Amino acid sequence: MKKQLSTILSICVFGKNHISKLHECIQYAAELTNNLFFIDLGLAVEDIAQIKNLGIQVVNLDSFISEIETDWVLFIKPEERVIISSAKKLTKMLTSKQAPGYGVHTKTTKDRHLLENYQWIKKLEQFKDIGCSDFIVRIEPRLVIKSHTKICMKGLAQENTDEVSWICGIIAHGLKIELIHQENETGNSDGNIREHDTRCLKGELVYDVTPEEDMVELSEMYTGFRILTNSQLDGFMEGARCGFGHYKMYIPMLEFLVKEGFFTEAKELFEQWTDHRPDDKEEYNTQLMGAMIYSNLLEYDKAIEWFKKITEKSESALAFANLGKLYLIKGDKNKAIEHLEMSKDTEGDIFLKKRILSIIKNEEWRPLKLSLCMIAKDEEDQIGKALQSVCDLVDEIIVVDTGSTDKTMEIVKEYGAKLIESKWEDDFSQARNLGLSKATGDYILFMDADEYIHPGDRFGLALFKMLLPIGKNIAFGLKIEPAKEARKMSMAQSDLLTDQKEDNYQIRVFPKKTGVRFQGKVFEDLDEALNEKQVRALRYDVVKITHSMEGREKRDKRKIPAIAKAFGSIYDSQKILKAGILFLRLGDIESAYPWLIKAAGVDPNLSAKIGMLYSRQNKHEMAKEILTNAIAQFPESSELVLSLAGVYHREENFCKVVSILGERILNIEKELISEETALARYYLGIASIETDDVAYGIEQLAIAHEIDPANISYKIAGIYAFAKVEQWEEALQTAGQISDKEEIDIRCEVNDFVDVVQIFVDLNRHFNRKGRMEEANLCRMIIEVIIKSKLSGSEDMDKMSAMIEGVATGGCI
Repeated sequence: MKKQLSTILSICVFGKNHISKLHECIQYAAELTNNLFFIDLGLAVEDIAQIKNLGIQVVNLDSFISEIETDWVLFIKPEERVIISSAKKLTKMLTSKQAPGYGVHTKTTKDRHLLENYQWIKKLEQFKDIGCSDFIVRIEPRLVIKSHTKICMKGLAQENTDEVSWICGIIAHGLKIELIHQENETGNSDGNIREHDTRCLKGELVYDVTPEEDMVELSEMYTGFRILTNSQLDGFMEGARCGFGHYKMYIPMLEFLVKEGFFTEAKELFEQWTDHRPDDKEEYNTQLMGAMIYSNLLEYDKAIEWFKKITEKSESALAFANLGKLYLIKGDKNKAIEHLEMSKDTEGDIFLKKRILSIIKNEEWRPLKLSLCMIAKDEEDQIGKALQSVCDLVDEIIVVDTGSTDKTMEIVKEYGAKLIESKWEDDFSQARNLGLSKATGDYILFMDADEYIHPGDRFGLALFKMLLPIGKNIAFGLKIEPAKEARKMSMAQSDLLTDQKEDNYQIRVFPKKTGVRFQGKVFEDLDEALNEKQVRALRYDVVKITHSMEGREKRDKRKIPAIAKAFGSIYDSQKILKAGILFLRLGDIESAYPWLIKAAGVDPNLSAKIGMLYSRQNKHEMAKEILTNAIAQFPESSELVLSLAGVYHREENFCKVVSILGERILNIEKELISEETALARYYLGIASIETDDVAYGIEQLAIAHEIDPANISYKIAGIYAFAKVEQWEEALQTAGQISDKEEIDIRCEVNDFVDVVQIFVDLNRHFNRKGRMEEANLCRMIIEVIIKSKLSGSEDMDKMSAMIEGVATGGCI
C-alpha cells in the first residue's frame, strides 16, 4: 500500500495543539506514504525542534506547495490518524482525477452544550444535563489536488471551510480520519454515563427530537453523517414549516437533493425553510444554496437575486463569476463582462473567467445556433426524457425515425421537432447524415434516444452554448456517463470488465460544415471528416451526457445484422473491440471471440479482464489465446501475466502457474495493487504445494493472507496447507473461525477423520450454494487430502458411505 500511495499522495500535518500526540500520528501516516510534511502555523521553537526530531520536514504556509511532488495532498491534525479501508478504491479515485478535491469523514470533538441552542430542543426542554464532549463525525475538505492545496489549507487553518467547500463536494471512498485514542480528560468515572453519552453522539440514542415527532433527520448529529435519502424529505419539510432547526441542518439535505438532481424538490424545501426562518437568509451558505438551485432550474432572475445578496456583504469571487455567467446566458454581454472582471482571480481559474472573457470580448462574438440531431426507432419509453432535457436549451430538434411502430413519432411531435421518416438500411451513418442535412444550426449536438442531459448539467449546457467558437473550427468531446440507477443495477460481468469511465468521451458537439459527415455503417464516427476540414477535437468537462442504459439489450440486438455484415470491412481496432464487447454484453461469448482475437493493441488491463471472463465460463482455450496474443504485444504487462496464471489455475495446470509466476512475482508486487499481489501469491502458493514444493507454497499462502486478511479463500487455502503438513488442530481451529464468520451451523462432533471430512463437506455445500466456487473447490481439495491420507478400514468406509448418501441428497462436492 505504501509503495502504491507514495507515488500519488502526500500527507501534511497542521495545527498548534496536541503536539504530544504527533509521534503516533506520524507512525500511522508513515505506513501509507513516504511524503510527510508538517505545516508551521506559528509553532513555538521547542515544538518545531520536537517535530524535526521525529524525522518530518517542517514547511511554512506560503512555501509548502513547492516541496510537494505528488498530485494529491491529505491534511490531518496531530491528534488524528488516517485509516485506509481500501487502497484500491482510493488509488482508482485519485488517478481518475474526476474532482479537484474530496470531503473526508473526519471524527472530531464537539461540545454538546451547543445543541441546547437548537430551537425545537428548547421547546421540548430536552438536553437539561448534557455532560462532557465526545466524538462526532463531520465531512471536511481534507483531500485536494496539488493546485488547490494553498486555498484549502488557508480555510482549514482559519477553521472556515465554507469558501472552499466547493473543492470537496464529493465524499472520498476508501479512507477516513479518526482521533487518536485519548483518555477521559474530565475525570468522569461513571462508565455508564460515558457510554450513554457516546451512544447519543453516535446517533444510537436520540435526544433532540421525540420519537412521536418522527423528525430525527433534522438532528445536526444525524445530518453530520450525511446518511440522507429522498425519502427523508417529508421530515425536513415538516421541520421547515414549523420553523425548527438551524441552517446547518437544512444545507446537507439540500446538497443531497442538488447532487442527485432533485432540483424541484430542493426548491420546495428551500422556499419553505427560508419563508419560515427568514433570519437564515443572511447566512452565506443559505444564499449560495439558493443561487445554485435556481441556476440549475434555469430560473436566472432568482439565481441572480441570491448571488447579489452574497456580493452585498463580500467580494466573493464565486458569486461575481456566476453572476457573469448568468448575465451572459440571458444575453447581456456588458453586464457579463462587468461581473466577470469584478471576480478575483483564483488558483486554477476555476470559474473559467479568462476563457469566457477572451471569447465574449472578441468583437466578432455572437451567440451561435445549436441543433439537436437524433435517430430513433421504437423509443417511446426513453425519447421523451431525452427531448425534455434539452428542448429549452437548443434552437431546433431533428429526429430521424427509422421505422417506429409505437408512439415514438407522436412524442417527438409534442416537442415541436422536425420529424424525418426513413427506411432502415443497416447503416447508422446514413440515418445520422440525413438528420444533419436538415439541420440549420451553426453547431450540432447529437444524442441517442436513451441519453439525456442530467438536471445538474443543464446550466452548464446553457453556458456552453454561449461560448461556441465563432470560427467553427473546434469539435467537442463530452463525457458519456451511465445514469446512477444504471450503475446500481446488477451488472453483467462484461459490463464490469469494460467499465472505462476515464476514457468514455465521444465527439458529440461539432460545427455544421459541408463535408462533415458520419462515416461507417456501424460504430459511425466523424474523425476522418473533421481531420479533412481541419476541425480540432477538444474535451469539454463542464457538460456531460447521461446514458440511461434502459432497454440497452434491445438496441444491441438491433445492431447485430449491421455488425455481422461489417466483419470484413472494419479495420479500426477500437471499433473491432466495440463489436466484441457488444456480443459479450449479450452473453454471446462465442460470437464475441473472433472480434476480440481480431482486435489489436487493446489495453492490456482490459485484455486481462476479458481473458478471465472467458476462463470463468470454462472457455479456457479461448482465454489462453486472447491472453497469449495480448502478452505478445505487451510482454511487460503484469496484469496479463496474472490473468493467464489464473486461467491455468482454474485448469489445475499447476506446473504452468509456477512457470509463469515464479520469475514475475516480484515485478507483480511492484506494479500491481495489493489485492492483485495477494492473488498472485495465492496462485503461486497453491501451485507450489501441488507440485511438491510444500514449504515454499505455504510461505506464499501466508504472504497472501497477510496482504489481504479479509479474503476467505486465503484462509481456506491455509487450511489446505495445514492438511498437507498434518497440522490438524490448526486446520480445525481455522475452519471453526470460518464457519462462525459465514454463520454456518456445522453439526458434527469430531471423533475421527470422517467427522473432519463432514465439516468440509458442509463448508463445500455452503460455498456452492453461494456460487463462491473458488472457496468450494478448496474445500474439495482438503477433502481429497483427508481421504487419500487418513481414511482406511471398514469402519471409515461405512461412515463415508453413509455420508456420500447424504451428499447425494444435499448437494454435490
